[in-house]
Order: sequence, then C-alpha cells, then structure tokens
Amino acid sequence: MNGIKFSLRAGNGFFKKPETNHNPCTFSFMHKVAMVGLVGATTGIERREMAPLFPQLCEDLLYSIKILAPVVKEPHGFTKRDAVYENFGGKGRRGCEILRNPSYEIVIGLKNERSRGIFDKFRSMIENRKRVYPQVVGNLNCPAYCKHINNPEISEERVGEFETDSVISAQHKILGDIESVDMSFEWSPIVENEWKHTKNAHTVYTNGQSIKVHGPYRMVMEEARWFM
Repeated sequence: MNGIKFSLRAGNGFFKKPETNHNPCTFSFMHKVAMVGLVGATTGIERREMAPLFPQLCEDLLYSIKILAPVVKEPHGFTKRDAVYENFGGKGRRGCEILRNPSYEIVIGLKNERSRGIFDKFRSMIENRKRVYPQVVGNLNCPAYCKHINNPEISEERVGEFETDSVISAQHKILGDIESVDMSFEWSPIVENEWKHTKNAHTVYTNGQSIKVHGPYRMVMEEARWFM
C-alpha cells in the first residue's frame, strides 16, 4: 500500500469538541477528520465540494499519528466579530482552550483506489512544500508547518504483540508495567459524513513513550509498527 510520512508542527492548535460551546475545549491531538480537512485544504478542494468527500476520504485513507511533544492545553481568548454572550451580540472576546506547540509525525496510507487522484496530489504537494489553501491545526489562527519525510510502503493489517509510540485504540491490550507510562485517553472523531455528523472511537496516547500492546497494526517500511 502506498503511503506518505510527514511532520506537522505549529505554535498553537485548536480542534473544537462539539459538546463545548461558549468556552470550547480542544481535542488532545489532530484526529482523522481534521487530517481529511488538511488534505482538502492542501489540494485545493472547495468547501462545498469537500463536504460529500469527507466520508469517502475517511474510508479510503488510513491514518496514524505520533505525538512528538507533550500535550499542553491552556485557556486563551481571541477577538471574534460575532461573539454572543446571553444578551450581548457583536464584537467581543471569546475564550477557548488552545493546544500549545503541537508537534506530530503522521502517516497516511491509500486504502482504496477511488481516492488515488486526491492522495497522489496531496503527496506531491507535501513533497514540494506547496498548498492551495492555508494548512492549519484546526483553526485559521493556527497555521501549520508540514515537512515531507518519506513515501513508505505500508503492509496489510496484522494482529499480534508490538511496541509503538503512536496513538492506538483503547481496544488494544496493553502489556507489561503501565504505571511508569504517562497515558491519556481521548474520544476521537474518525469519520464525518456530509452533514457533519461524526463517528468517534476511544483512543490512547502517550507523551512520547513507547508501550507494548497486543492488537492490530501495520508495518511502515517493514520497520516501525503503527496502528492505522
């Protein structure tokens, strides 16, 4: 299976949790639905054209992410023209939770050939440091910096014991001593349909530490084991 591996970093990031409104909180890392949005922005797919493509790309592209920097969330605010507070409407200060200095290593694989054109264009543009629309970490106020690493071959899915520092599913069985590992859990979006309804999954991530687990994985360049 064809793939692309690249790094992504930013000064700030914001992936809004839909259940939080007036002072929205952020997901802990760039989830799959946000990655699909990054693919659309990079390749220049218009917003209206992108809406029906979300479920297709969520199905056709495999995704794995490694968190390279500690997950730090801080309360911040920004000026918003249409901020609304009870009986006040207009320009005002809007509070939110922000990710500070997010840094990731990302692998994307092409699972289904119907999205070959979009995948190849995205890979080419990342390789050549090009994009049509701004690459952001969830919000236009959070510009992203992407750097191509390589184009790995990705194996078919296997099941067994493996060691990884990428984000995994909560359904993986964690082996060995877990008390010494800094682990966190996230209810993360993995599919979005054209009406913006999402399907989520329980995920587990560490702050740069490797853990030994049992479950599904894929080999990336016959070396590292990633859950995708």
